[in-house]
Amino acid sequence: MHGPPSCFGANFYGGNQSYYNLVSETGTRVDYNNSFHSATFMSNARIYGNNHFDILTFTTGQVYELAAGSTQTINPGGAFIGNGSCMDFLTIISTSAGNAAQIEKATGTIGLSYVVLQDIHAVGGATFSAANSADLGNNVGWTFLPVSPRNLYWVGGGGDWNDVAHWSLTSGGTGGECIPTPFDNVFFDQNAGFSLPGEQVNINIPVAFCHNMDWTGVLNLPALIGDYQNKLFIFGS
Repeated sequence: MHGPPSCFGANFYGGNQSYYNLVSETGTRVDYNNSFHSATFMSNARIYGNNHFDILTFTTGQVYELAAGSTQTINPGGAFIGNGSCMDFLTIISTSAGNAAQIEKATGTIGLSYVVLQDIHAVGGATFSAANSADLGNNVGWTFLPVSPRNLYWVGGGGDWNDVAHWSLTSGGTGGECIPTPFDNVFFDQNAGFSLPGEQVNINIPVAFCHNMDWTGVLNLPALIGDYQNKLFIFGS
């Protein structure tokens, strides 16, 4: 494999190149038909064309867009590592809603966890699974391991969305629950702990989720805020 032995934080335009080791610490765009021994994306990335990887690594809390109609191939004996966390899901979507991108592996297994998938088709013969994950539709070839919906109550007053100390299974209860998934209902009620007017709930991660959101009975007019780049998806009411 030729090309530079390693690259950091670059955009790859033109395509049809080979790289040994890519470590990208910033938002990255990859264009058209490259080959990588190892590619680690530590921030958001958009990937175009049909690329090949021995080892492809996506990072918790980030959003990865694969070009609709493209195929990202994990080579024989290779690995696709894509694990989010209870505090911060990893999101993989197509660049065009409703139009699928493909991840291909001929044999073996690909097992992801705490991911959100939409418009991603798994092809090629390997076994693809996603644990503690959300299927937002048009995902073919994946086995989604069961997730039980929860009712989560905000506690402890103002703070960051991804701080597990603010999520409880009971109103006014003890925090420590994993942050909401697209299946979970969230409640901000009279026991949410807002003792001063204008306290804030900060959407501090690139993508946050819930099913239904209910502010009935909340005290002291708290504010739901976030950076303009961060998103909150509500899948119910």
